[in-house]
Amino acid sequence: MRSSGSCAQNMAMVALGGTNANFEFGVHAWDMAAGYLIVTEAGGVVIDPAGTKLCVFVFSVFIE
Repeated sequence: MRSSGSCAQNMAMVALGGTNANFEFGVHAWDMAAGYLIVTEAGGVVIDPAGTKLCVFVFSVFIE
């Protein structure tokens, strides 16, 4: 697993197909807002680690 240092860029890599999945911990809503839009528009899924719908007040996210 690789990390570019940017949550949105890591999420975009999943949307592009460059990686299969990504997990981020300690991120805020503004860290993942653009990436969330890119992933969902590309047909990807963004969930919290418990497997439920993403809540912006949860500071970790799983993307596939």
